[in-house]
Amino acid sequence: MNTKKLLAGIACLTAMNAGTIAYANADPFACVPFESGLYDDVAALVHDNLIYGYTDSTFDAKHPISRYEMAMFTGKALSGYKKASPADQARISKLVTQFQGELTSMGAQLPGTQKTAKKKTDSDTGTSKGKIGNVEISGYVEHLWNVEHKTYVNRSDSYRYSNTNADKYFDIEVFLNAKANLGGGWTGNLGFFGAKDRSGIVRANENIDGHFDMTRAYFAGPINKRASIQVGRDKSSTFKSIVMGEYWTGGLWTQRINKHLTMNYTVAKPDYSKKTTLDSISRSYTRSLLKYDTSTNSWVSGSSTTATVSKTVSASSTSTSLPDSYEDASFTKNGATYKYSYVADSNGVTYNYTDPNSVATTYVNPGDHPIIFEAVEANYNFSNKLHMDLGWWQTHSGRADYQNTHLGEVMFTYAPSYKWRFTTNLAKSDRDEQNTAYVLGATYGKYNVSQPHTWATQLLYGREGRESYIKSGYDIKSDNYGGKGLEWFFYYVPRKNILATLRYLQVRPIAPADSTHDYLQTEYRAEVDWYF
Repeated sequence: MNTKKLLAGIACLTAMNAGTIAYANADPFACVPFESGLYDDVAALVHDNLIYGYTDSTFDAKHPISRYEMAMFTGKALSGYKKASPADQARISKLVTQFQGELTSMGAQLPGTQKTAKKKTDSDTGTSKGKIGNVEISGYVEHLWNVEHKTYVNRSDSYRYSNTNADKYFDIEVFLNAKANLGGGWTGNLGFFGAKDRSGIVRANENIDGHFDMTRAYFAGPINKRASIQVGRDKSSTFKSIVMGEYWTGGLWTQRINKHLTMNYTVAKPDYSKKTTLDSISRSYTRSLLKYDTSTNSWVSGSSTTATVSKTVSASSTSTSLPDSYEDASFTKNGATYKYSYVADSNGVTYNYTDPNSVATTYVNPGDHPIIFEAVEANYNFSNKLHMDLGWWQTHSGRADYQNTHLGEVMFTYAPSYKWRFTTNLAKSDRDEQNTAYVLGATYGKYNVSQPHTWATQLLYGREGRESYIKSGYDIKSDNYGGKGLEWFFYYVPRKNILATLRYLQVRPIAPADSTHDYLQTEYRAEVDWYF
Protein backbone atom coordinates (compact mmCIF):
# COMPACT_ATOMS: atom_id res chain seq x y z
CA MET A 1 0.00 0.00 0.00
CA ASN A 2 1.13 3.58 -0.70
CA THR A 3 2.22 4.95 2.68
CA LYS A 4 1.41 8.55 1.70
CA LYS A 5 -2.18 7.59 0.90
CA LEU A 6 -2.49 5.79 4.20
CA LEU A 7 -1.17 8.78 6.12
CA ALA A 8 -3.49 11.11 4.25
CA GLY A 9 -6.32 8.87 5.32
CA ILE A 10 -5.15 8.96 8.91
CA ALA A 11 -5.07 12.76 8.69
CA CYS A 12 -8.76 12.74 7.73
CA LEU A 13 -9.47 10.36 10.56
CA THR A 14 -7.67 12.39 13.21
CA ALA A 15 -9.66 15.43 12.18
CA MET A 16 -12.61 13.74 13.83
CA ASN A 17 -11.33 14.46 17.33
CA ALA A 18 -14.14 15.70 19.60
CA GLY A 19 -15.15 19.28 18.98
CA THR A 20 -13.12 19.76 15.78
CA ILE A 21 -15.20 18.30 12.96
CA ALA A 22 -15.93 21.57 11.18
CA TYR A 23 -13.43 20.91 8.38
CA ALA A 24 -14.08 17.18 8.03
CA ASN A 25 -15.97 15.89 5.05
CA ALA A 26 -19.36 14.18 5.32
CA ASP A 27 -17.75 10.79 5.74
CA PRO A 28 -14.25 11.42 7.11
CA PHE A 29 -13.65 7.68 7.47
CA ALA A 30 -14.15 7.11 3.75
CA CYS A 31 -10.63 8.29 2.87
CA VAL A 32 -9.06 5.65 5.14
CA PRO A 33 -9.16 2.25 3.44
CA PHE A 34 -10.79 -0.24 5.77
CA GLU A 35 -8.48 -2.95 4.43
CA SER A 36 -5.34 -1.01 5.42
CA GLY A 37 -4.95 -2.93 8.67
CA LEU A 38 -4.48 0.31 10.64
CA TYR A 39 -7.95 1.76 10.18
CA ASP A 40 -9.52 0.00 13.17
CA ASP A 41 -6.55 0.73 15.41
CA VAL A 42 -6.41 4.46 14.68
CA ALA A 43 -10.20 4.82 14.85
CA ALA A 44 -10.29 3.15 18.27
CA LEU A 45 -7.39 5.24 19.62
CA VAL A 46 -9.00 8.48 18.42
CA HIS A 47 -12.27 7.43 20.03
CA ASP A 48 -10.52 6.63 23.32
CA ASN A 49 -8.64 9.96 23.19
CA LEU A 50 -5.25 8.26 23.10
CA ILE A 51 -4.43 9.91 19.76
CA TYR A 52 -5.09 13.61 20.06
CA GLY A 53 -4.12 16.90 18.46
CA TYR A 54 -1.64 19.70 18.87
CA THR A 55 -1.03 21.73 22.04
CA ASP A 56 -4.52 23.21 21.86
CA SER A 57 -6.02 19.71 21.50
CA THR A 58 -7.25 20.32 17.95
CA PHE A 59 -6.67 18.96 14.49
CA ASP A 60 -6.77 20.86 11.23
CA ALA A 61 -8.18 18.61 8.53
CA LYS A 62 -6.69 20.86 5.79
CA HIS A 63 -3.17 20.48 7.12
CA PRO A 64 -1.20 17.72 5.32
CA ILE A 65 0.25 15.21 7.74
CA SER A 66 3.78 13.79 7.56
CA ARG A 67 5.27 10.61 8.93
CA TYR A 68 7.04 12.72 11.54
CA GLU A 69 3.76 14.27 12.71
CA MET A 70 2.02 10.89 12.78
CA ALA A 71 4.92 9.62 14.86
CA MET A 72 4.32 12.54 17.22
CA PHE A 73 0.70 11.49 17.63
CA THR A 74 1.84 7.94 18.25
CA GLY A 75 4.28 9.23 20.86
CA LYS A 76 1.47 11.05 22.60
CA ALA A 77 -0.58 7.87 22.55
CA LEU A 78 2.38 6.15 24.21
CA SER A 79 2.09 8.56 27.13
CA GLY A 80 -1.27 6.99 27.94
CA TYR A 81 -0.11 3.41 27.26
CA LYS A 82 -0.15 2.26 30.89
CA LYS A 83 -3.66 3.54 31.48
CA ALA A 84 -4.99 2.15 28.19
CA SER A 85 -6.97 -1.07 27.89
CA PRO A 86 -5.15 -4.21 26.68
CA ALA A 87 -6.81 -3.79 23.27
CA ASP A 88 -5.65 -0.16 22.97
CA GLN A 89 -2.15 -1.14 24.12
CA ALA A 90 -1.98 -3.62 21.24
CA ARG A 91 -3.12 -0.91 18.81
CA ILE A 92 -0.47 1.53 20.06
CA SER A 93 2.19 -1.16 19.75
CA LYS A 94 1.19 -1.70 16.11
CA LEU A 95 1.59 2.01 15.38
CA VAL A 96 4.95 2.06 17.17
CA THR A 97 6.12 -0.69 14.84
CA GLN A 98 4.92 1.32 11.80
CA PHE A 99 6.80 4.48 12.88
CA GLN A 100 9.66 2.93 14.83
CA GLY A 101 12.38 4.80 12.93
CA GLU A 102 10.88 8.23 13.59
CA LEU A 103 10.19 7.46 17.25
CA THR A 104 13.72 6.22 17.82
CA SER A 105 15.23 9.35 16.28
CA MET A 106 13.03 11.58 18.43
CA GLY A 107 14.26 9.99 21.65
CA ALA A 108 13.30 12.05 24.70
CA GLN A 109 11.70 14.85 22.73
CA LEU A 110 8.26 13.24 22.77
CA PRO A 111 6.24 12.60 25.94
CA GLY A 112 5.88 8.91 26.60
CA THR A 113 8.55 7.78 24.13
CA GLN A 114 11.74 8.30 26.13
CA LYS A 115 11.53 5.04 28.01
CA THR A 116 10.47 3.14 24.89
CA ALA A 117 13.51 4.36 22.96
CA LYS A 118 15.82 3.54 25.84
CA LYS A 119 14.50 0.01 26.15
CA LYS A 120 15.09 -0.68 22.47
CA THR A 121 18.62 0.75 22.36
CA ASP A 122 20.06 -0.45 25.65
CA SER A 123 22.64 -2.90 24.31
CA ASP A 124 24.72 -3.16 27.46
CA THR A 125 22.40 -5.42 29.44
CA GLY A 126 19.52 -6.02 27.06
CA THR A 127 17.13 -4.77 29.74
CA SER A 128 16.06 -1.51 31.30
CA LYS A 129 13.81 -0.23 34.04
CA GLY A 130 10.34 -1.72 33.58
CA LYS A 131 11.48 -4.49 31.27
CA ILE A 132 13.15 -7.85 31.78
CA GLY A 133 13.92 -9.43 28.44
CA ASN A 134 10.64 -9.42 26.53
CA VAL A 135 8.57 -8.99 29.72
CA GLU A 136 7.24 -5.52 30.52
CA ILE A 137 6.63 -4.69 34.19
CA SER A 138 4.15 -1.99 35.15
CA GLY A 139 1.83 -1.19 38.01
CA TYR A 140 0.97 1.30 40.71
CA VAL A 141 1.19 1.96 44.45
CA GLU A 142 -1.88 3.46 46.08
CA HIS A 143 -2.32 5.03 49.50
CA LEU A 144 -6.00 5.27 50.40
CA TRP A 145 -7.82 6.98 53.27
CA ASN A 146 -11.54 6.22 53.65
CA VAL A 147 -14.10 7.24 56.27
CA GLU A 148 -17.56 5.69 56.14
CA HIS A 149 -20.53 6.90 58.18
CA LYS A 150 -23.81 5.02 58.54
CA THR A 151 -26.64 7.00 60.09
CA TYR A 152 -29.54 4.72 60.99
CA VAL A 153 -33.25 5.51 61.05
CA ASN A 154 -34.74 5.73 64.56
CA ARG A 155 -38.31 4.47 64.13
CA SER A 156 -39.34 5.86 67.51
CA ASP A 157 -38.17 9.35 66.64
CA SER A 158 -40.38 10.35 63.70
CA TYR A 159 -38.21 8.41 61.22
CA ARG A 160 -35.34 10.81 61.72
CA TYR A 161 -31.78 9.60 61.28
CA SER A 162 -29.80 8.93 64.42
CA ASN A 163 -27.43 6.37 65.96
CA THR A 164 -24.47 7.23 63.71
CA ASN A 165 -21.46 4.94 63.57
CA ALA A 166 -18.30 5.17 61.49
CA ASP A 167 -15.69 2.90 59.96
CA LYS A 168 -12.27 4.12 58.95
CA TYR A 169 -9.67 2.33 56.92
CA PHE A 170 -6.26 3.42 55.73
CA ASP A 171 -4.34 1.11 53.49
CA ILE A 172 -1.54 0.79 51.01
CA GLU A 173 -2.25 -1.17 47.85
CA VAL A 174 0.26 -2.45 45.30
CA PHE A 175 -0.54 -3.78 41.85
CA LEU A 176 2.09 -5.37 39.62
CA ASN A 177 1.50 -6.44 36.04
CA ALA A 178 3.85 -8.55 33.93
CA LYS A 179 3.18 -8.66 30.19
CA ALA A 180 5.23 -11.03 28.05
CA ASN A 181 5.43 -10.69 24.26
CA LEU A 182 4.97 -14.21 22.92
CA GLY A 183 5.19 -13.28 19.25
CA GLY A 184 2.59 -12.96 16.53
CA GLY A 185 0.69 -10.37 18.54
CA TRP A 186 0.14 -12.80 21.42
CA THR A 187 0.86 -11.81 25.01
CA GLY A 188 0.84 -13.50 28.40
CA ASN A 189 -0.38 -11.32 31.26
CA LEU A 190 -0.05 -11.77 35.02
CA GLY A 191 -1.40 -9.33 37.59
CA PHE A 192 -0.62 -9.39 41.31
CA PHE A 193 -2.48 -7.40 43.96
CA GLY A 194 -1.61 -6.93 47.62
CA ALA A 195 -2.71 -4.51 50.32
CA LYS A 196 -2.25 -3.84 54.01
CA ASP A 197 -4.99 -2.15 56.00
CA ARG A 198 -3.88 -0.45 59.16
CA SER A 199 -7.36 -0.58 60.68
CA GLY A 200 -7.87 -4.30 60.05
CA ILE A 201 -11.28 -3.88 58.42
CA VAL A 202 -12.18 -6.68 56.02
CA ARG A 203 -13.60 -5.49 52.71
CA ALA A 204 -15.08 -7.63 49.96
CA ASN A 205 -12.83 -8.90 47.18
CA GLU A 206 -9.74 -7.20 48.59
CA ASN A 207 -6.74 -8.89 50.11
CA ILE A 208 -5.63 -6.67 52.99
CA ASP A 209 -3.44 -9.02 55.03
CA GLY A 210 -0.21 -7.98 53.33
CA HIS A 211 0.44 -10.85 50.90
CA PHE A 212 0.02 -10.84 47.12
CA ASP A 213 -2.73 -12.64 45.25
CA MET A 214 -2.67 -13.39 41.53
CA THR A 215 -5.69 -11.39 40.40
CA ARG A 216 -5.18 -11.62 36.64
CA ALA A 217 -3.67 -14.39 34.54
CA TYR A 218 -4.56 -14.70 30.85
CA PHE A 219 -3.30 -15.13 27.30
CA ALA A 220 -4.50 -12.77 24.59
CA GLY A 221 -3.86 -12.49 20.89
CA PRO A 222 -5.27 -12.19 17.37
CA ILE A 223 -7.04 -14.98 15.51
CA ASN A 224 -7.15 -13.04 12.25
CA LYS A 225 -7.23 -9.41 11.14
CA ARG A 226 -10.59 -8.81 12.76
CA ALA A 227 -10.79 -11.27 15.64
CA SER A 228 -8.91 -11.83 18.90
CA ILE A 229 -9.29 -14.10 21.90
CA GLN A 230 -8.46 -13.91 25.59
CA VAL A 231 -8.39 -16.93 27.90
CA GLY A 232 -7.80 -16.97 31.66
CA ARG A 233 -8.68 -14.78 34.61
CA ASP A 234 -9.54 -11.11 34.23
CA LYS A 235 -11.99 -8.54 35.53
CA SER A 236 -15.12 -6.76 34.33
CA SER A 237 -16.89 -6.50 31.00
CA THR A 238 -15.88 -4.67 27.84
CA PHE A 239 -17.49 -1.42 29.04
CA LYS A 240 -18.26 0.37 32.31
CA SER A 241 -21.18 -1.83 33.27
CA ILE A 242 -23.81 -2.04 35.98
CA VAL A 243 -24.27 -5.75 35.37
CA MET A 244 -20.72 -7.04 35.45
CA GLY A 245 -17.83 -5.67 37.52
CA GLU A 246 -16.43 -8.92 38.86
CA TYR A 247 -13.32 -11.02 38.46
CA TRP A 248 -14.01 -14.00 36.24
CA THR A 249 -12.24 -17.04 34.83
CA GLY A 250 -13.06 -18.06 31.27
CA GLY A 251 -12.73 -16.90 27.68
CA LEU A 252 -13.50 -13.74 25.70
CA TRP A 253 -13.83 -13.66 21.89
CA THR A 254 -13.71 -10.23 20.20
CA GLN A 255 -14.85 -9.81 16.59
CA ARG A 256 -14.74 -6.51 14.70
CA ILE A 257 -17.66 -6.60 12.27
CA ASN A 258 -17.00 -3.30 10.47
CA LYS A 259 -15.67 0.17 11.14
CA HIS A 260 -18.56 0.93 13.53
CA LEU A 261 -19.36 -2.36 15.27
CA THR A 262 -17.42 -4.75 17.50
CA MET A 263 -18.94 -7.88 19.07
CA ASN A 264 -17.74 -9.72 22.16
CA TYR A 265 -18.71 -13.15 23.47
CA THR A 266 -17.72 -14.35 26.96
CA VAL A 267 -18.17 -17.64 28.83
CA ALA A 268 -16.84 -17.53 32.38
CA LYS A 269 -17.30 -18.20 36.07
CA PRO A 270 -17.39 -15.07 38.24
CA ASP A 271 -15.96 -15.02 41.74
CA TYR A 272 -18.14 -15.90 44.68
CA SER A 273 -17.76 -16.12 48.44
CA LYS A 274 -16.06 -19.41 49.19
CA LYS A 275 -16.45 -20.71 52.75
CA THR A 276 -12.82 -21.39 53.49
CA THR A 277 -12.36 -21.52 57.28
CA LEU A 278 -14.96 -22.56 59.83
CA ASP A 279 -14.43 -20.47 62.95
CA SER A 280 -17.30 -21.53 65.18
CA ILE A 281 -20.83 -22.84 65.33
CA SER A 282 -23.57 -21.32 67.42
CA ARG A 283 -27.16 -22.02 68.45
CA SER A 284 -29.78 -20.06 70.35
CA TYR A 285 -31.11 -21.60 73.57
CA THR A 286 -33.67 -20.75 76.20
CA ARG A 287 -31.89 -20.84 79.55
CA SER A 288 -33.83 -21.68 82.73
CA LEU A 289 -32.56 -21.37 86.28
CA LEU A 290 -33.47 -24.50 88.31
CA LYS A 291 -33.43 -24.77 92.12
CA TYR A 292 -33.15 -28.06 93.95
CA ASP A 293 -36.13 -28.60 96.31
CA THR A 294 -34.93 -30.76 99.20
CA SER A 295 -38.47 -31.45 100.37
CA THR A 296 -39.42 -33.17 97.10
CA ASN A 297 -35.90 -34.10 95.95
CA SER A 298 -36.57 -32.46 92.57
CA TRP A 299 -35.55 -29.47 90.53
CA VAL A 300 -38.01 -26.58 90.43
CA SER A 301 -38.07 -24.17 87.46
CA GLY A 302 -37.11 -20.59 88.04
CA SER A 303 -36.74 -17.66 85.64
CA SER A 304 -35.98 -18.25 81.92
CA THR A 305 -33.75 -16.20 79.61
CA THR A 306 -32.46 -16.62 76.06
CA ALA A 307 -28.75 -17.27 75.55
CA THR A 308 -26.46 -18.00 72.62
CA VAL A 309 -23.93 -20.75 73.11
CA SER A 310 -20.86 -21.02 70.87
CA LYS A 311 -17.83 -23.23 70.69
CA THR A 312 -14.79 -23.21 68.41
CA VAL A 313 -14.42 -26.15 66.03
CA SER A 314 -11.92 -27.05 63.29
CA ALA A 315 -12.60 -26.64 59.58
CA SER A 316 -13.06 -30.40 59.24
CA SER A 317 -15.82 -30.44 61.85
CA THR A 318 -18.62 -29.08 59.70
CA SER A 319 -20.85 -31.94 60.81
CA THR A 320 -20.47 -30.95 64.45
CA SER A 321 -23.84 -30.15 66.01
CA LEU A 322 -24.75 -28.56 69.29
CA PRO A 323 -27.18 -30.53 71.49
CA ASP A 324 -30.92 -29.92 71.56
CA SER A 325 -30.69 -29.52 75.32
CA TYR A 326 -28.08 -29.66 78.05
CA GLU A 327 -27.44 -28.56 81.64
CA ASP A 328 -24.62 -26.82 83.47
CA ALA A 329 -23.06 -28.20 86.59
CA SER A 330 -24.92 -27.31 89.75
CA PHE A 331 -23.67 -24.64 92.14
CA THR A 332 -24.48 -23.54 95.67
CA LYS A 333 -25.49 -20.06 96.75
CA ASN A 334 -26.84 -18.90 100.11
CA GLY A 335 -27.24 -22.48 101.21
CA ALA A 336 -29.36 -23.51 98.20
CA THR A 337 -28.38 -25.57 95.14
CA TYR A 338 -28.98 -24.29 91.61
CA LYS A 339 -28.19 -25.18 87.99
CA TYR A 340 -28.93 -23.84 84.52
CA SER A 341 -30.87 -25.85 81.94
CA TYR A 342 -30.73 -25.07 78.19
CA VAL A 343 -33.32 -25.98 75.53
CA ALA A 344 -32.55 -25.14 71.87
CA ASP A 345 -34.95 -23.07 69.82
CA SER A 346 -36.09 -24.00 66.30
CA ASN A 347 -33.53 -21.92 64.33
CA GLY A 348 -30.93 -24.66 64.13
CA VAL A 349 -27.15 -24.33 64.09
CA THR A 350 -25.34 -21.31 62.62
CA TYR A 351 -21.92 -21.92 61.06
CA ASN A 352 -19.55 -18.95 61.17
CA TYR A 353 -16.84 -18.78 58.50
CA THR A 354 -13.91 -16.53 57.75
CA ASP A 355 -13.07 -15.96 54.10
CA PRO A 356 -10.07 -13.71 53.40
CA ASN A 357 -10.97 -13.70 49.69
CA SER A 358 -14.68 -13.04 50.01
CA VAL A 359 -16.60 -11.00 47.45
CA ALA A 360 -19.63 -8.77 47.66
CA THR A 361 -22.57 -11.11 47.07
CA THR A 362 -25.84 -10.28 45.33
CA TYR A 363 -29.07 -12.11 44.68
CA VAL A 364 -27.85 -12.85 41.15
CA ASN A 365 -24.37 -13.92 42.32
CA PRO A 366 -24.99 -15.58 45.73
CA GLY A 367 -22.27 -16.19 48.20
CA ASP A 368 -22.61 -19.92 48.82
CA HIS A 369 -21.98 -21.52 45.41
CA PRO A 370 -20.50 -20.64 42.01
CA ILE A 371 -22.44 -19.66 38.92
CA ILE A 372 -21.59 -19.58 35.21
CA PHE A 373 -22.45 -16.73 32.85
CA GLU A 374 -22.47 -16.24 29.10
CA ALA A 375 -22.37 -12.71 27.76
CA VAL A 376 -22.85 -11.16 24.32
CA GLU A 377 -21.76 -7.53 24.03
CA ALA A 378 -21.82 -5.02 21.19
CA ASN A 379 -19.79 -1.79 21.04
CA TYR A 380 -21.06 0.57 18.34
CA ASN A 381 -19.74 3.97 17.21
CA PHE A 382 -22.42 6.19 15.67
CA SER A 383 -19.82 8.96 15.37
CA ASN A 384 -16.84 10.32 17.25
CA LYS A 385 -19.30 12.03 19.60
CA LEU A 386 -21.84 9.25 20.20
CA HIS A 387 -21.10 5.68 21.25
CA MET A 388 -23.37 2.84 22.36
CA ASP A 389 -22.64 -0.35 24.31
CA LEU A 390 -25.07 -3.25 24.61
CA GLY A 391 -24.79 -6.29 26.82
CA TRP A 392 -26.80 -9.44 27.47
CA TRP A 393 -25.87 -11.91 30.24
CA GLN A 394 -27.28 -15.31 31.15
CA THR A 395 -26.43 -16.91 34.49
CA HIS A 396 -27.04 -20.47 35.60
CA SER A 397 -25.91 -22.97 38.23
CA GLY A 398 -26.01 -26.67 38.87
CA ARG A 399 -28.05 -26.15 42.02
CA ALA A 400 -31.78 -26.68 41.71
CA ASP A 401 -32.60 -23.83 44.11
CA TYR A 402 -30.78 -21.22 42.00
CA GLN A 403 -32.95 -19.02 39.78
CA ASN A 404 -31.32 -18.74 36.36
CA THR A 405 -31.26 -15.11 35.30
CA HIS A 406 -31.15 -13.07 32.10
CA LEU A 407 -29.85 -9.51 32.30
CA GLY A 408 -29.66 -6.80 29.65
CA GLU A 409 -27.94 -3.42 29.64
CA VAL A 410 -27.52 -0.45 27.31
CA MET A 411 -25.03 2.39 27.78
CA PHE A 412 -24.78 5.60 25.75
CA THR A 413 -21.75 7.90 25.82
CA TYR A 414 -22.07 11.38 24.34
CA ALA A 415 -19.05 13.71 24.07
CA PRO A 416 -20.21 17.06 22.63
CA SER A 417 -16.75 18.58 23.09
CA TYR A 418 -13.23 17.58 24.02
CA LYS A 419 -13.81 18.08 27.75
CA TRP A 420 -17.49 17.25 28.23
CA ARG A 421 -18.78 13.67 28.36
CA PHE A 422 -22.21 12.37 29.38
CA THR A 423 -23.10 8.73 30.06
CA THR A 424 -26.25 6.82 30.84
CA ASN A 425 -26.64 3.15 31.78
CA LEU A 426 -29.89 1.20 31.99
CA ALA A 427 -29.95 -2.44 33.10
CA LYS A 428 -32.79 -4.90 33.72
CA SER A 429 -33.10 -8.56 34.68
CA ASP A 430 -36.00 -11.01 34.45
CA ARG A 431 -36.21 -11.51 38.20
CA ASP A 432 -39.37 -10.67 40.11
CA GLU A 433 -38.30 -7.84 42.40
CA GLN A 434 -35.90 -4.88 42.15
CA ASN A 435 -34.79 -5.94 38.68
CA THR A 436 -34.02 -2.51 37.20
CA ALA A 437 -31.03 -0.19 37.54
CA TYR A 438 -29.79 3.04 36.01
CA VAL A 439 -26.77 5.34 36.42
CA LEU A 440 -26.45 8.85 34.95
CA GLY A 441 -23.05 10.52 34.70
CA ALA A 442 -21.47 13.81 33.64
CA THR A 443 -17.71 14.34 33.29
CA TYR A 444 -15.81 17.55 32.63
CA GLY A 445 -12.10 17.76 31.90
CA LYS A 446 -9.41 15.36 30.74
CA TYR A 447 -6.55 14.00 32.77
CA ASN A 448 -3.53 11.98 31.76
CA VAL A 449 -1.04 10.69 34.32
CA SER A 450 1.78 11.59 31.95
CA GLN A 451 0.67 15.23 31.74
CA PRO A 452 1.06 17.26 34.98
CA HIS A 453 -1.71 19.61 36.05
CA THR A 454 -4.39 17.89 33.98
CA TRP A 455 -7.63 17.21 35.82
CA ALA A 456 -11.23 16.01 35.53
CA THR A 457 -14.34 15.85 37.68
CA GLN A 458 -17.27 13.44 37.47
CA LEU A 459 -20.73 13.29 39.04
CA LEU A 460 -22.86 10.12 39.04
CA TYR A 461 -26.42 9.48 40.20
CA GLY A 462 -27.99 6.06 40.18
CA ARG A 463 -30.53 3.59 41.47
CA GLU A 464 -29.63 -0.11 41.40
CA GLY A 465 -32.08 -2.84 42.28
CA ARG A 466 -30.63 -5.75 44.21
CA GLU A 467 -31.46 -8.22 41.41
CA SER A 468 -30.21 -6.16 38.46
CA TYR A 469 -26.49 -7.00 38.51
CA ILE A 470 -23.96 -9.77 39.16
CA LYS A 471 -21.58 -7.31 40.77
CA SER A 472 -21.99 -3.70 39.78
CA GLY A 473 -19.09 -1.71 38.39
CA TYR A 474 -20.48 1.27 40.33
CA ASP A 475 -20.50 1.79 44.11
CA ILE A 476 -24.01 3.28 44.10
CA LYS A 477 -25.60 0.11 45.38
CA SER A 478 -26.56 -2.00 48.37
CA ASP A 479 -25.90 -5.65 47.63
CA ASN A 480 -28.64 -7.03 49.89
CA TYR A 481 -31.38 -4.42 49.61
CA GLY A 482 -30.73 -2.39 46.46
CA GLY A 483 -29.40 1.14 46.68
CA LYS A 484 -29.78 4.68 45.37
CA GLY A 485 -27.55 7.71 45.70
CA LEU A 486 -24.80 9.79 44.16
CA GLU A 487 -21.03 9.66 43.76
CA TRP A 488 -18.58 12.51 42.98
CA PHE A 489 -14.94 12.30 41.88
CA PHE A 490 -12.17 14.82 41.35
CA TYR A 491 -8.93 13.73 39.62
CA TYR A 492 -5.73 15.78 39.49
CA VAL A 493 -2.20 15.03 38.22
CA PRO A 494 0.25 17.11 40.32
CA ARG A 495 3.31 15.51 38.79
CA LYS A 496 3.98 13.01 36.04
CA ASN A 497 2.76 9.49 36.92
CA ILE A 498 1.05 10.66 40.13
CA LEU A 499 -2.74 10.81 40.37
CA ALA A 500 -4.63 12.32 43.32
CA THR A 501 -8.33 11.45 43.68
CA LEU A 502 -11.08 12.71 45.96
CA ARG A 503 -14.39 10.87 46.22
CA TYR A 504 -17.72 11.48 47.97
CA LEU A 505 -20.39 8.75 48.07
CA GLN A 506 -23.91 8.83 49.49
CA VAL A 507 -26.15 5.75 49.32
CA ARG A 508 -29.38 4.63 50.97
CA PRO A 509 -30.98 1.15 50.69
CA ILE A 510 -34.10 0.96 48.54
CA ALA A 511 -36.02 -1.67 50.52
CA PRO A 512 -34.30 -2.57 53.81
CA ALA A 513 -35.60 -5.56 55.73
CA ASP A 514 -36.46 -3.43 58.76
CA SER A 515 -35.49 -0.23 60.55
CA THR A 516 -32.22 -1.74 61.76
CA HIS A 517 -31.09 -1.99 58.14
CA ASP A 518 -32.39 1.42 57.03
CA TYR A 519 -29.52 3.89 56.93
CA LEU A 520 -27.92 6.77 55.07
CA GLN A 521 -24.34 5.81 54.16
CA THR A 522 -21.79 8.51 53.37
CA GLU A 523 -18.15 7.93 52.45
CA TYR A 524 -15.25 10.35 52.13
CA ARG A 525 -12.16 9.07 50.35
CA ALA A 526 -8.79 10.46 49.36
CA GLU A 527 -6.18 8.44 47.50
CA VAL A 528 -2.86 8.95 45.80
CA ASP A 529 -1.58 6.61 43.07
CA TRP A 530 2.03 6.36 41.91
CA TYR A 531 2.31 4.69 38.48
CA PHE A 532 5.42 3.02 37.10
